[in-house]
Amino acid sequence: MNLTQIWDYIKGIKSVQELLTKYGDVMQYALPIVALFMMVYTGRLDLLIQWFLAVGGQGVISLGLKKLFNQTSLGVKPNGIDLDAMPSAHTSSAVTGAVLLFLAGGLWAGVIGGGAAALTAYSRVKSGEHDKKDVVVGGIIGALTPFGIHMWL
Repeated sequence: MNLTQIWDYIKGIKSVQELLTKYGDVMQYALPIVALFMMVYTGRLDLLIQWFLAVGGQGVISLGLKKLFNQTSLGVKPNGIDLDAMPSAHTSSAVTGAVLLFLAGGLWAGVIGGGAAALTAYSRVKSGEHDKKDVVVGGIIGALTPFGIHMWL
């Protein structure tokens, strides 16, 4: 993808809500990937196994809970039709990336990653994809999974 294609994509966004939706869609992948690059850049190769366990673990936990909660009212999204509401996997993944950024790059990397993850959570609520409780649970999963793995290893 070149800069012209990126600019055309940005120009095609019609509203703040659509922009926030796209932001959340991108950051669920971008934050963990940036954390991976930070680990390599800072020479923290000892964290690579933790990266794979944390990213995979939060995904398994989030998707497993979605399947479980789809059988209840917690699984219904704010539009009242779609399922897979609880928890927000976008938020879980973004917060996992932020925690991994903190572990690899220190306090300021964690603060910047945390801000980006918080905006991801906000984007999910503002876009109507999730309720606040969905993103809070996703954030808890996203924080506890990498910290738990870090403490365990």
